[in-house]
Amino acid sequence: MSDHNSLEKSGFPAPTPSTKSDDELAAQRASDKALVRKIDRRLVPILSALYLVNFLCRSNIGNAKTFGLTTDLHVSNELYPHALAAFYYPYVASQIPSNSVLKRWRPKCWLPLICCCWGICQIFMCFVKTYNQLWGARVVLGALEGGLFPGVSLYITLWYPKRECGFRGAVFFSAATVAGAFSGLLARLFSLMDGLGDMAGWQWIWIMEGIIAVLVGVLAYFVLEDYPDTAKFLTPTERARVLQRLSEDNEGLSSEWTSHFVLSAVKDAKVWLQAVIFFCVLTPTYGLSLFMPTIIANMGYTSGIANLLTVPPFVFGCIICVLGGWYSDRFSTRFAPLVVFFATAIVGFILLITSNEVAAQYIGTFFAAAGIYSCVPLSSMWAGNNMGGKTKRTIGIAIVVCFGNMGGVVCSYLFPAADSPRFFMGYGVMIGLCCVGIACCVVLRLFMEKENSQRDAEDASHGRVWDAKTMAEYKDMGDDAPFFRYKL
Repeated sequence: MSDHNSLEKSGFPAPTPSTKSDDELAAQRASDKALVRKIDRRLVPILSALYLVNFLCRSNIGNAKTFGLTTDLHVSNELYPHALAAFYYPYVASQIPSNSVLKRWRPKCWLPLICCCWGICQIFMCFVKTYNQLWGARVVLGALEGGLFPGVSLYITLWYPKRECGFRGAVFFSAATVAGAFSGLLARLFSLMDGLGDMAGWQWIWIMEGIIAVLVGVLAYFVLEDYPDTAKFLTPTERARVLQRLSEDNEGLSSEWTSHFVLSAVKDAKVWLQAVIFFCVLTPTYGLSLFMPTIIANMGYTSGIANLLTVPPFVFGCIICVLGGWYSDRFSTRFAPLVVFFATAIVGFILLITSNEVAAQYIGTFFAAAGIYSCVPLSSMWAGNNMGGKTKRTIGIAIVVCFGNMGGVVCSYLFPAADSPRFFMGYGVMIGLCCVGIACCVVLRLFMEKENSQRDAEDASHGRVWDAKTMAEYKDMGDDAPFFRYKL
């Protein structure tokens, strides 16, 4: 078949030949580029700010620990991991219900509301006096925070075609690494308020960072828009073009909500393989976010200096995460950068587990943060790109995200105080998970590549030319449809 009749490697059927002239197409591309930049300027900064305070509030318990939390509350080394893990059970359980509310209500209201709620919860956490109260507060915090990541992941797809979501997802998630950097800086700053109002430094950390979350939530209400067709910052022509671009991105598959598509997602081995990959990504990610201050403090630094030294690795990780997302979208690939970043993280954890030199261990934190944080948007986007049909994608991503976030429970127990200062078990498990992640990526890539080749060969042998009419015959087959191509 000719090139314009072949299927795109991105997983979507080739568009029908355009009747526009080259000048008209160039003008349309320039107009679209300006439109996307306008949407980016409006939405991406505030969405990133929401995720920054989301990650900040969940992980600042690690900073609070270095400033006396466990001592003041008489929390033993054995009980502390349980307080960490308490966050993740409701965090996972609340994600699907939260997205259901988001679909039925207004995103402009729901996302800012849950942000304000977890900020208020964070503020009141300063009043906990016992381990049981700390455990309960972490449960409530997890339930309130759980809706943001899947909610924003869904919200982005309402504004951007799939081919543009990878970079936006990377910028959005890079806020997690910025949160890691800000967490150390803010913790050091707010800890200086120790004794003010008869409160300890760790209490002021929670109060002030909770206030920041509430302020971001209020700001988000005034900045976010619900949907493109009602966006006040766009002109009527721009609104119509956004909807047209989303329509052109339609993959020719059914968007109906039926049990067939739900079961298809649950029974698909590829979905569960993606879930394992995401688990292998998030377990080390949460490990670094929760324990980085402790890891650096055990290199021989005081609490204040250790919190400041967490900043450079996370800033470096943020830069690499954004560059990785850009590269992935620019060259239309997920597998290659994902494997490279897994390998980068392995190098970092090997330096941490094998070297006796403080400088080498600290350099290891740079490799680990840059590698594993960059894997998060790539792995989640790869999963979404390769699930055909709206319903299967919705259920499949829910499986991937929920299973992956259980890594937060696991990592809570990987760095016990008894293992300090080297934490051989924690680093060893991280290395093992990264290796498993690479192996799963290779298996998934080989299967998808083989399936794409077989479908290409069948199209060539039958002389198939895909258009809206011929694709409609297979619309209920999801990613098993003969015109669907997996994104590699």
